[in-house]
Amino acid sequence: MGFFKNKSQHYPLILGFFFLFISLVSSQNNNQDRLIDSLKKQLSHLEGVEKVKVLSDLCYYTSSNAIDESIKYGNRACNLAYELKDTLLMASCMNDLCLSYYYKGNFDSCIILAEKAYSIRLEKKLWRDAAASLSKVALGYYEKGNYAISLEKNLKAVLLFKKAGAFAEVYKLQNNIGSIYERNNQIDEAMRMRIESAEGALKLKDYEAYVTAKGNYAQNLQGLGKVKEARIILDELIPICKQYCREEYMSQIYQSLGVNERLQGNTKKGLEFYVKAKEIYDRIKSLSGMSIINTNIGLCYVDLKQYNEAEEYLKLGLQQSKEIQSLLWQKKAYLGLYTLEHSRENFKLANNYLELHQQINDSIYNIDTQDKLGKLQTEYDVKQKENTILSQQNTINQTKLEINKRNTYLIIVVSAFVILLLVALFIIQRNNINRKKSEINFQKQIQKERSRISKDLHDNMGAELTIISSAIDIKTHSIEKIKDKEDFEKISNQVRKATALMRDTIWTVSEEKISIAQFGIKIREFAIRTFENKNITIHFNNTTSQLNLSPESTLNLYRIAQEAINNTAKHANAKNFYIENFNDDRHIILILKDDGIGYDFTSVEKGYGLNNMINRAKDISAKIDFERLENKYTQIKITLDKTSLWS
Repeated sequence: MGFFKNKSQHYPLILGFFFLFISLVSSQNNNQDRLIDSLKKQLSHLEGVEKVKVLSDLCYYTSSNAIDESIKYGNRACNLAYELKDTLLMASCMNDLCLSYYYKGNFDSCIILAEKAYSIRLEKKLWRDAAASLSKVALGYYEKGNYAISLEKNLKAVLLFKKAGAFAEVYKLQNNIGSIYERNNQIDEAMRMRIESAEGALKLKDYEAYVTAKGNYAQNLQGLGKVKEARIILDELIPICKQYCREEYMSQIYQSLGVNERLQGNTKKGLEFYVKAKEIYDRIKSLSGMSIINTNIGLCYVDLKQYNEAEEYLKLGLQQSKEIQSLLWQKKAYLGLYTLEHSRENFKLANNYLELHQQINDSIYNIDTQDKLGKLQTEYDVKQKENTILSQQNTINQTKLEINKRNTYLIIVVSAFVILLLVALFIIQRNNINRKKSEINFQKQIQKERSRISKDLHDNMGAELTIISSAIDIKTHSIEKIKDKEDFEKISNQVRKATALMRDTIWTVSEEKISIAQFGIKIREFAIRTFENKNITIHFNNTTSQLNLSPESTLNLYRIAQEAINNTAKHANAKNFYIENFNDDRHIILILKDDGIGYDFTSVEKGYGLNNMINRAKDISAKIDFERLENKYTQIKITLDKTSLWS
């Protein structure tokens, strides 16, 4: 996630320095060095508030290339501001210092300082400054893996920036929010946020924000398999980054280029880019950057079968990720060590690393569980207050009834009638409320049960399948007979396929709502696995629609697609397979087509596979058509009415 500092109180001074130096030299890094030297010379002649401001500026400008020195300047500024008893000045200093701790990888200190600065600025109704501090709180929580809190803080910061009319900062935060969506596998939302962020930053000529957002967008393209499109974007960013951005931004570009080369199978070229990024991170002493890049370098060496170098870098990356308490990169390092030892055929040690990887997953799950329990406790407290209010209302009604009994018979009769009418309406309304609450709770219980089943499948069955696969690998290694060895390898492959199918089932069951675009990507992934050794080319045309499928619709459509793909793999002798996933005003349409030998659907006897597809389509009120087109293509077309989807 990118982040950017608001130095509004010194903006005219910085702008003047910028235009002065840009006319003398072409490198922004040289400009920054000159500015730092100028500030250091001023420091010895200043006292009081002016000295605090210069110390704080030095903290900010050295944070990108001398983090330890930056932290020293920041602490001096905070201490002096405290002695002056100037709360706003203290907030400004803490806001600068938290950024240095972020680069250092000390995310807890970053959060604590940023929250203190935010509280002071919010109390003074300095909306823009408060939002800037709150966005840094969100950064700290993001790096610690607590994405729910990070998203909450970012959204609050966006509202404060909009309230202050600071739309440049809004564009920057959109990129940060895109990173959270990416972690939650909401790729379409992440890409939309990053494009809006990049376009807005470019209009304002905020090149660092533009490079960060566009670079993250390129990473999303790489994740979708659009490697060449991503490379074009990254190559376009290099001259912009070198001319306008600080050094650490170039390290992010090098890192993305390394990923790009590895995805194209150019591991050595990818390693070269990683090494360039590492040189920058080592120079500026960014522990968080070092932990990421050392792990990636280790993975390159695994691919190159240089196992000693791989072990050195993976263990270094693991150590550094522990120092900065980054669960995300600890998990990746353990997975890399598992891959390394498995390649070395040290299966026992590999399994130990796999268990540690799973423990990290469990710890992340526990954090999420604690958050959910907190929300449930809040809901329980609200329910208790509602019951108290209802009880008080009943007491009031009883008191009114006793007062009415003291009046005349006519008043008693009229009052009794009115009260009965009110009670009846109250009961009807309460029953309606209770019925709606019951329906909501029932849906929550269903989703909770789905989540529990999915987790049990993942934690228990998934772990067992992994252990079985590892055990078979170990056994295969010790068998000398070629025939027996081949049989065991076939069994191992079947276990891996079963694991993949189980993960697909978990995906369809655990998600309450799944977009049509996500569904299309999942079908393509299954086709890639199935056609891996079949020499069949996949042609994929996916929708960008955010309409949602229910779990039942997702599961049935996915099983239909699986059956069609398996039929092509086993019987069609095809060279090409086409997946088209799109929608019009009234329908969602999925087309699966191959150019294999095919058969006449009007005359062939329907076996279990075809009948199974037909019955599954009926279960979700979908129409399924089997066609032979131009005596060349075999096509299955599934049409689903939008009225049966979830909004």
